[in-house]
Amino acid sequence: MNYVSISWKSEKALETLSTTIYRIGTIILDARSSDITLANRNIKQAQTIVPISTAARSSYANRKKNPQRIRTMPVRRRYFRSNEPKLASRNEQQIQTMEPTKHVPTIDDVKLILRDTVKTCGDDIACCSLLSDGRMIFSCYSSNKMYVIRSDGVLDFTFKSGTRTSHLHYIEESNKLVVTSGFDYTCIKVINMINRKTEKVIDVGSENYGIVHKDGKLFYNGHYAGISFVSLDNGSVTRLVFGTLHRYSSIAMWSDYLYFINENDSVTCCDIQGAFRWKSKLNGFLKDARGITVDTKGYVYVSGFLSNNVVRISPDGAKHKLLISEEKGLNRPQAM
Repeated sequence: MNYVSISWKSEKALETLSTTIYRIGTIILDARSSDITLANRNIKQAQTIVPISTAARSSYANRKKNPQRIRTMPVRRRYFRSNEPKLASRNEQQIQTMEPTKHVPTIDDVKLILRDTVKTCGDDIACCSLLSDGRMIFSCYSSNKMYVIRSDGVLDFTFKSGTRTSHLHYIEESNKLVVTSGFDYTCIKVINMINRKTEKVIDVGSENYGIVHKDGKLFYNGHYAGISFVSLDNGSVTRLVFGTLHRYSSIAMWSDYLYFINENDSVTCCDIQGAFRWKSKLNGFLKDARGITVDTKGYVYVSGFLSNNVVRISPDGAKHKLLISEEKGLNRPQAM
C-alpha cells in the first residue's frame, strides 16, 4: 500500500507582505511505500485517518477570505521507489502441490503366490499354452500326445498330431495350433482347433523346437539353424539369427523382440529383424535351460531343467536374480 503525506512550508514574507501576493508557498506531495499491511476481511478495506496540520488549516482559511486573489498553488510530486517486497493476496499466490514419487520397478519387485496346481497326464511335458477360453494345452514329448485341461484341472480331451510332438503355440485370431516336431522330423504342423484336424504340414528342413507367431510368420528354434521364420502363406523359410541354439528350448516374443536360449545357457534378445539387443550370461545360475517367457513389463523368466530353478532377467539384460529353486519343490522345470 502507498500513502501520501501533505506538508506545509510557510514563506517569511507572509508576515510583512499584503494579502495580494500571488504565491504564498509550495505544497509538496511525498508518495512512498509504507509498511502498513491491510487485511482483507469481508471485502472491506480498513481506512486510516490522517490528521490535518495547523498550516493546512491556515491555508484553507486564507483561500476562503480571498478567493479571487489566490491562485492555485503548484504541486510538485516526488515518488520514491520502495525496496520493500510487493504484497500479494492469497488469491494471487500459486499453490504448489507435491506429487508423489512414482515407483520405478526393479529386478526385486516380484512376489510369487501359488494360485493353483494342475496335474498333467504326461511325464515329459515340453511345452504349454493357454487357449482363448481359459483351457490349458500341454504337449508330451515322450508320448507324442497333447492334453487339453479345463480351468478347473479336469482333462477335457487328448489328441495326437501324427508325428513327434515337441513345442506348440496357439494362434488366437485364427483358432489354430502350430506344433513342432523336435529332432525326429523337420516339419511344423498347423491344426484347426475346431475339428482338431491337421490343415497344413510345412517342411522347414531342420530340427524345430520352441515356436511363436506374429503377422503370418512362425518364428522357431532351429537348433543348428539358429532362429528362422516360415511364412504361413507360401511356406518359404528365412534364417534370421545364425548360431546354435539350445536343443529342446523354447523361444519367447514380447512386442517386436525375440528371446531365445543359446547352447551355453545364455539368453539373447534381438528384434524381429534379427538385430542384436543384449545377451545375458547365466552359466552360474542355470543348467540345461529350456523354458523361457516374458511378462508385460519386459522381464524375462528362464527355467533350468537340471538346476531345478527359475531366473528372472531385467528388461535390459543387465541384471538377473534367482526367483525360485528346488527348495520350493521345483523339479526339472521345462515349459513356462
